[in-house]
This record gives sequence, C-alpha cells and structure tokens, in this order.
Amino acid sequence: MSLSIPSDIESLRELAFRLIVRIETLEAENRQLGAKMLNLEAGNRQMAARIQSLEAENEQLRARLKANSQNSHLPPSSDGPRKQPAIPRKRGGPKGGKKGHKGDTLKMVANPEETVPCRPTVCSCGQVLEGIEGRIVERRQVFNLPEPKLQVTEYQRLVCKCPCCQRQSSGIFPQGVNAPVQYGSGVKAFTTLLSVRGCLSYQKIQRIFQDLFGQAINESTVYSANQKASCAILHDRDNDGDIDITGSDEGMDVLVLFENQGAVPSREPGSRMQASFSLAANPCRERCALIMGLPAPTVVTVALFDALGRLVLYETLGQLGSGRQQVLLDTGQLPEGLYWCRATAGAVQWTGAVVVAD
Repeated sequence: MSLSIPSDIESLRELAFRLIVRIETLEAENRQLGAKMLNLEAGNRQMAARIQSLEAENEQLRARLKANSQNSHLPPSSDGPRKQPAIPRKRGGPKGGKKGHKGDTLKMVANPEETVPCRPTVCSCGQVLEGIEGRIVERRQVFNLPEPKLQVTEYQRLVCKCPCCQRQSSGIFPQGVNAPVQYGSGVKAFTTLLSVRGCLSYQKIQRIFQDLFGQAINESTVYSANQKASCAILHDRDNDGDIDITGSDEGMDVLVLFENQGAVPSREPGSRMQASFSLAANPCRERCALIMGLPAPTVVTVALFDALGRLVLYETLGQLGSGRQQVLLDTGQLPEGLYWCRATAGAVQWTGAVVVAD
C-alpha cells in the first residue's frame, strides 16, 4: 500500500494526527487481543487440568470394573454371575460319551402296561382286512407318565352283634388311620422328597399339589411329614460296623429301635428294644386293643390297674410269635374312669393309659 506524502505543512500535520490516532487505536486493540490471549491460555490450562483429572478418574473406574475377589480385597460374593461367551468355544475331542462310559438310555420292557395293535384296515387292492390274523413285524414303546390323581381309600369300621352273648363288637381301624380325613404315607413321602431333596418351599409344594392333584396341601402337613422323616436316621449305634435304623412308628407312642441281631440286649438308650406297644380304640367301652411288635417269640402278660393302683384285670397271653400282634382287652365290666395297662414281654415292660367311657 503506497502512501502519498503531501508537500504543504497543514496536510503533513493532518496526516501525522491521523497516524497518531491510528497507532493509538491499534495499540488499544493489541492490548485487548493480549488480554483475550491470556484468558484463552488460562482456560486452556484449566481444560488441560480437567482432562487430566478425568483421565485419572477413568483409569480408576476401569480398574474397579476389573477388580474381583482374586485381585483385590473384595469378597467372593461381589464377583456376581460369570458371563458366558455368546458363541461357545470349540473344544477338541470327539463328541458324545467317552470311551468306557456306561450309557443310560431307554430299553424296551417285556411286559408293557398297555398294548395298542396297529392293524391295517384295507389292502391296496381294496380288500377289507378285518378279522384276518396278523403278525408283529416291528415294536415301538412310548414311556409316559400316568395322569396324576390322588387315590382315596375309605376304611369303614363295622359293628357286629354276637349271636351267643348278644354283645356288640366294634372293628378297629388299621394302624396309622387316625383321623376322618388324612393324607397317606405316599403323599407324605412325596412332600418330603420335594421339600428336602428338591429344596422347595412349602408354598411351592402347595402350588404343585394344586396343579397336579387339584388339592392344595396344608403347610403344617408338609412340616409334620418332614419332622417324622427326620426321625429316621441311618447310623451305627453299637459300633459293630453295620448300619442301624432308628425311627418312630406312626401311631405308636413309643420310640422303636431296630438294630442288628448282633447287638447285646440292654435297657440302656441306643440298645436293641425287644418289643413295642400301642393302644387302639382308646377311649373305649367294650374292648380296647393292645398292639404289639415282637422281634422274636416272647411270653406276654397284660395287667390292668385302676387309678388307685388296684389290679382289676390280669391275663397271661402265653408265647406269642414274632411280628405284629393284636390282643383285645375286655373292659365292658369296668366302670368309667382312667386305668393303667402294663404289658410285659420277656424283660421289657410298657405302661400306657386306658380311658373307659361311654
């Protein structure tokens, strides 16, 4: 850019004045730009410090994500479920069971529960094949579950009148049938299996019974079945190297211990009990049943005492065989009240209460 210099003094003065104003303006703009540059540099330093802080925080977060119970102080419970790869890794070796592995597959049975013949009805020529004997050329078996259903068994206690003495004798319900309506041992075993082996809650067991059998079993029933099953414990009580079974017989009011024959008879806890006893039809009027479990033939005697300890009945039953035995005690001539029944089988004695009432 060329600048023409005037020749007269006034023009030179005017030009010099304009130049001075221009220089002052540029100096002011220069100062403003310098201040802006300082502000930008300060902001740049702040941004750099912020970026450095964020990078450090990012590294800490990344390290925290990689931390587990093996490379940090975190407990194993903080590891969480391990993620499996979306695409399974290819592993070497042949597929299927290894050499020497015994397979467990379905095998045909000789006597199936149901047989369905698949007979041809019409020949390709149009001849009807009904009534013509056929031969089996191929068999196929389908293993299926039957329809789940609760089987109800009704026990009816009958009263019979003796044609000789005209007395009425009442039947006795089987052992374990103690209520008008109750679940059987199969249901209790199934609920115990679901609760203990299946680790299912009582509410889930209720839903399973409702869905399968249309009957929501009570929680107290499941609990009671678990408690009775817990009484059956396998262990070696006499330290002779084999397993003894300790359990409580349903309906019995005594604990029955079944141990091997090598155990020494003793009255100490844990030794082999020689007999077990229970009373049925109690309270009673005409008859009271004494149910005994004898491991071997034993001489048995029964005595009945009133509340004051006076002997009112004594019977020698002689030698009874092993197994379950049942004896009817005649209480028809006794007044109402509380009596004590004492049964003796060999060296074992048992006492139980008998209530005589109309």
